[in-house]
Amino acid sequence: MTNQTFYETSLTRVVPWVFLLFISIIALFVPMVEGIFAVKVTVCLLLLFSCLALVKSATTKQPVITFQRDGIVMRGVRPGAWKLFQGWVTERIDDASVTLIRIGYLRESHLGGLVSLPPGEPSKAATFQMFLWIKYVFQDHEKELYYPHLKNVRHFLELIQLLESRYGSKVEKHL
Repeated sequence: MTNQTFYETSLTRVVPWVFLLFISIIALFVPMVEGIFAVKVTVCLLLLFSCLALVKSATTKQPVITFQRDGIVMRGVRPGAWKLFQGWVTERIDDASVTLIRIGYLRESHLGGLVSLPPGEPSKAATFQMFLWIKYVFQDHEKELYYPHLKNVRHFLELIQLLESRYGSKVEKHL
């Protein structure tokens, strides 16, 4: 199998910077910003930063997952409350070390029909997110890595099919 890479959609990369750009433009017209020099400089720097970040995000692609001959390279986050303070990590995962792949809207059902978030996901928005969650073994320790917005990956249905064909019974779909 040749290397096949799946990227984030362009819209996903650009939208946050567009919002920051609009906020900084609107802030320039607020009277308090006009009156205090330090605040005006801060807003102008924010405007410059958001413009540069917008151009960078529009011109570069971030790979989410790359299929290699004997493994995958995936960008994601580790589960747990510390997710709020950590950045994205990129891990190479050998095919033999993968123990479970969960794809879809991961919910935990409880008595009385209540539904909770996936274990290790602190965000309340997780009830609306489609996950790609991989459990694997690395140096005799079980690790987990997940991508929280699978629908923001270009050609995500093809990605799901490739994962199913490559890992077979290790894949759980919750679509």
